Amino acid sequence: MSAGSVATACIVPISAGVGKVHTFFGTPVNMNLAPFYNVVTPDDGPEWQLRFTFSMLFPE
Repeated sequence: MSAGSVATACIVPISAGVGKVHTFFGTPVNMNLAPFYNVVTPDDGPEWQLRFTFSMLFPE
């Protein structure tokens, strides 16, 4: 790629995930796990991805 040119790439994922709220040491936490299959991806892009989220919840 030369200076001044712009390359664009597109990724189209399909995903389904699961999540649940648990309590650890009296603090609620939200945990989610979702695999992504990339239907459209650049030649050097990932075929799949895995996302794990862990969120601590502090209700008022």
